[in-house]
Amino acid sequence: MQSHASRHVVSEFLKDLHPDQSPPFPKGIIQDEIAVAYGRRGITKLIAVLALPAHELPDTERAHALRVFNGLLSTQEQKTDAINAGAAAPLTQLVNSSQDAEVMRLSCEALGSLAQILPGRVSIVNVEGLKALTEALTKSPEAAAGALRQYSNSNDGVGLLSKELPMVVPALVTLINSPKEDGISIRACENAAATLAGIASTDKGIVSCLEFKVAKSIVDLIQRGQDGDYRFEATLLECWEQCALCLEQICHHPYGKTAVREADGVKALGTLLTSAAFHPSTVKRTTSALMAISIEKESKVLVVVFGGTALIKLLKSDDPELAANARAVLQSSAEHLDARKLLSTLLPPAEQEKLVYQGAPALSATRLQIQGGASLWYRNSVKQLRWCTEAAQDGLSRSTAEQRSTYEELLGRSAVAHRGMQQNEAGSAVNMLHQGMAACLKVCHRPAKQNSAGHPCILMNLASVQLMNHANTDEVMGSVIVAALAWYAVRRLTLWPWNKDQLLF
Repeated sequence: MQSHASRHVVSEFLKDLHPDQSPPFPKGIIQDEIAVAYGRRGITKLIAVLALPAHELPDTERAHALRVFNGLLSTQEQKTDAINAGAAAPLTQLVNSSQDAEVMRLSCEALGSLAQILPGRVSIVNVEGLKALTEALTKSPEAAAGALRQYSNSNDGVGLLSKELPMVVPALVTLINSPKEDGISIRACENAAATLAGIASTDKGIVSCLEFKVAKSIVDLIQRGQDGDYRFEATLLECWEQCALCLEQICHHPYGKTAVREADGVKALGTLLTSAAFHPSTVKRTTSALMAISIEKESKVLVVVFGGTALIKLLKSDDPELAANARAVLQSSAEHLDARKLLSTLLPPAEQEKLVYQGAPALSATRLQIQGGASLWYRNSVKQLRWCTEAAQDGLSRSTAEQRSTYEELLGRSAVAHRGMQQNEAGSAVNMLHQGMAACLKVCHRPAKQNSAGHPCILMNLASVQLMNHANTDEVMGSVIVAALAWYAVRRLTLWPWNKDQLLF
């Protein structure tokens, strides 16, 4: 890269010791110089270079200028300077007229960078940039579709695209339907699917998508990723995520649900639940699309047929959003009698009632209050478990033959519960601790005096009631209650000194 520093004169001759009287900047554009000028002039100078006619600037130099220009568009301030300097016009001209593939690609990327902010999107539309980008989908598909995708990410951009739907939508459908051998990369298809998803976020856009059979093209693209020419692509899962989003948006319209169903969209979405099982965002989008289409009566049975098994697995997912989506899909599908019968064959009635119809337990007020400090409750639970284990070990050393087996049982269950909590399996820890408390009850079972409010048996029975009230809604609190009571009971049985302040309730 050249600079104007070469114009500085250094010499020992007297005539050269005088200040340089030449102009600080040349009057015209130096055609063979691609330089980054100081300050705000850096953008302006490069735009002037890009505006030079084709016979004055070779394609190699123009591509170099575009790389430097794109590198400067890294901040909103630089983008605003480029827009104010009129960068959209020469870039659109390059997209329309350049015969060089590299120049075409870099020009589309520059327009996509400008389209990330509202003034840039408007300036591109004012110079008919949308038409140029649409025509460029056949020459530089990935970069052109990426620039159009920037419009679909905002409401105002979708509004600008809606004015050109008869031109943009069929071009994007043609790109998606084109084979990989024509130079259409999976990233280009992803950008096209994301753009169509944004277009389908409005009723007018959905009607246009239905007119040009977008649902069929998206379903075919999903199928090509499973057993077609895109099945070995590295970014296939990201493309599937945008496909699921597009089908979800189309299904928000009554006619869109029918179009997706007739295009075998339910089957495609059902296969995505297993094909993309290790990509949570894709699975989440897929379940959202199934939620939208399961409202239609004719699709309820198909949802259970093609996605029932995978949805049942998602009911037990650690991700609450995924589990909620799967539950909503199954609940909506089960409104159909045939779908309900199919669901009964996949899930026993007891689990069906618990997982599908009863749903996730609501958060109690206590859980809502301590949700931000769950880590503190976890640490306290582990501490209580450790005390319970130590007490059981001491009790085992001094226990009678009748009590020995019960102490061993308590010690084993405490160890299992401790491992469960280390693995963040709160439900398993609650279950094991509850059984450990039952073992303590066997040890301390004896007639309670009428006024003995501190008797271990009475306290543990009270804790059982608290546990039953909290275990389903607050597993962490339930763990603390059971661990504390088991520890307290063992200490009382072994005649250890105990401190009431050490208890957490």
